Amino acid sequence: MRSMVIATAGHVDHGKTTLIAALTGIATDRLEEEKQRGLTIVNGYAYVRREDDWVHVLDVPGHERFVKNMLSGLDSVDLALLVIAADEGVMPQTREHLAIVELLGVSRLLVALTKIDRADETMQLIVHEEVEELLLGTSFEGAPVFEVDSVSKKGIEALKDALFEELARHAARPAFYPRLAADRHFKQRGAGDIVTGTLEGAPLKRGDTLSLYPGGELFRIRGLQVHSQEREEVLPDNRVALQLSGKDNVQLERGDVLAQKDVYATSDQMLVRVRQLLEMESDRRISVYFGSRELKGKLRFFSEEGALLQLEEKTLCFFGQRAIVRSESPALTLGSVEVLDPIPPRGRRVQKERMEKLLSAHSLTEQIELILQKYLWGATEQELERERTKRFSELEASFPFKRVGGRLFSADTLERAVSSMQKNVELFFEKNPLRHYVEKEEFRSRNYASWPRDAVEALLQLLQEREQIRTEESRLYLLDHTPQLSESDAKLKESLLQRLEEAKTQPLEKTELLKENPKMEGVLRYLRESGDIIFINDELIMKKSWLNYVVNDIIDAIKKEGPLEIADFRKRLHLSRKFLVPLLEYTDARQITRRIENRRILSKESAYGSNLDCR
Repeated sequence: MRSMVIATAGHVDHGKTTLIAALTGIATDRLEEEKQRGLTIVNGYAYVRREDDWVHVLDVPGHERFVKNMLSGLDSVDLALLVIAADEGVMPQTREHLAIVELLGVSRLLVALTKIDRADETMQLIVHEEVEELLLGTSFEGAPVFEVDSVSKKGIEALKDALFEELARHAARPAFYPRLAADRHFKQRGAGDIVTGTLEGAPLKRGDTLSLYPGGELFRIRGLQVHSQEREEVLPDNRVALQLSGKDNVQLERGDVLAQKDVYATSDQMLVRVRQLLEMESDRRISVYFGSRELKGKLRFFSEEGALLQLEEKTLCFFGQRAIVRSESPALTLGSVEVLDPIPPRGRRVQKERMEKLLSAHSLTEQIELILQKYLWGATEQELERERTKRFSELEASFPFKRVGGRLFSADTLERAVSSMQKNVELFFEKNPLRHYVEKEEFRSRNYASWPRDAVEALLQLLQEREQIRTEESRLYLLDHTPQLSESDAKLKESLLQRLEEAKTQPLEKTELLKENPKMEGVLRYLRESGDIIFINDELIMKKSWLNYVVNDIIDAIKKEGPLEIADFRKRLHLSRKFLVPLLEYTDARQITRRIENRRILSKESAYGSNLDCR
């Protein structure tokens, strides 16, 4: 089964709808007003089929007042059928529609000269010359021209044959994840929400779940149709109707995008390449047409071709996506934008530098390198897919990724990340010469608070493998760092250890020590990290050897006498309640003892021996 989507384009009253009826046998004007006025107001839908080959047709309005309707869904077509009446020739909307088709990146075009029976040979010759001149210098130069009469059906079969020849040459768009921009939505009694649109990216099956972009609400596909035919599965490049079940209070609208959850980016700011038909002013409010959705925003230009697009609300966006830009008043087509970075970094200077690089990055390798430069901590596979709208297997085949943990780097971005982390480790110990180690979480919060924890952990592990640091559980050591005490600090250290030795089992209070000498703070940390002293809690300090003595005495006492209360410990240890309670809370916290009502018993870990070494 093969399929593609085409769209008509052309001036009002040049016979687009009649031509589609002649090609497909389907009248696309469905509104009563359209039938009465003989004027297409909203997009119509039809198809022509040969065996399992389908050409889906989007019939667009030609009147200038309905250009915004014409734009709905036009970015998902594979071929444009430019319709020009032979008795009138090229007209204003002919030119505007052709410009829109080219701006949206539609790659192929056929020209249909309609009402050929109303033009004599001279007029036909003039119109052919106009068409040639119209296409000159565009990407459609030399496109085939077909003369047709939709009433007598003259030339219809030749045009139909040409469409199926184009289908045979049609290359499916790169596979990604399914998405559908809703160009129609209505509720049907007994069926619920129905949305229609062109399926892109990947197949959909009955029972699949889709997410609303933006918003995130989930909908389950209850039914699938292609032009009223029920399907269990639909391939991309097909016009699809989806019957959905989801939250009753969520209102779907034209322009909403349904796609697989969390695989596309949503953004209200993006770096774009600009193509200008008419001059665009920086920071002036504009209308931007993404898929079937009209959004308001403004462009902030870095250069004639590069700009930051700022929208007033978020939308699904992806690399290479194109959108038409129109002015608000008067309503004119100004040009188009092409998304180069859907989630740019903040900061105008950074964005300007990045914009210059994006405009010159033509290969996939260059583009991936630029993406990775945003992710200083390394990107995940899902983030790379979302940034470039390609499956990771395709990206991996094109780029030599460096994998660290679950993160991906280029050779350059990895070395920059590792070098940055190494410098920050060294800088920490340079500023804190008395420190033996730093807690990994403290290091992360000081230097990499915005980085994912797993990324910091993975890079620290790599530094350890390169023998630049050492980690032990939650601690981080710099291999070539040895804490150095100044002469005055060394004296403070010896004085403090002497006082703790003299205090024996009586803890000293940190607050009192710092009142005596505020410079004691660094020495206390030094001795704590070296293991010479132990903080029972945030305030009380003991020499390690004496704390071990007290703890082992507590263990021996319980072993001999059974569960003991605080009063029992006071008699044995000769300590006041002020110090004894924190000591017992310390042994409880380390699962040496366990409190049951007002008594302490031994935990299982300490019940079989004594002489525990406190750390």
